[in-house]
Amino acid sequence: MSVLLKYHGDNIECLTLAEFKAALAGKYIGREITIEYKLESGIKTTVIVKVNDDCSLSSSYNGEDIKHSQFGLT
Repeated sequence: MSVLLKYHGDNIECLTLAEFKAALAGKYIGREITIEYKLESGIKTTVIVKVNDDCSLSSSYNGEDIKHSQFGLT
């Protein structure tokens, strides 16, 4: 399974949790990005998040914390 990080055409596909965290830390701190991923049912979905200074994620919609593990990467 993969996750696509999208920011104004600067897209990165991540296959592992380590790649995901490295991409967040290296390119997206302080930015709002779109994360595209598949649910367990196979449906493709997106979420818009803010990447905080410590690489944690917050929902751009309601500010709730979003766990890295929710995207199905290992």
